[in-house]
Amino acid sequence: MEPVGLVALAVALLGFGLISRRAERSPLTPPMFFVIVGLVLGPGLGWLHLAEGGTLVHGLAELTLVLVLFTDA
Repeated sequence: MEPVGLVALAVALLGFGLISRRAERSPLTPPMFFVIVGLVLGPGLGWLHLAEGGTLVHGLAELTLVLVLFTDA
């Protein structure tokens, strides 16, 4: 992943952390927030370029699955 992508991911995590208290009372869930951020940064602005079969995408998918399963448990 390019440094711009890492910075964008870090800013997205920090941004959601800042609004997470308000997001608890709204219909916006963390997965919805990060899907929107991904769509804006990927196809929208063109900052993130990930290959579909790449190891980075596979690792991010596994990490996302672990986080979703443990937060819902």
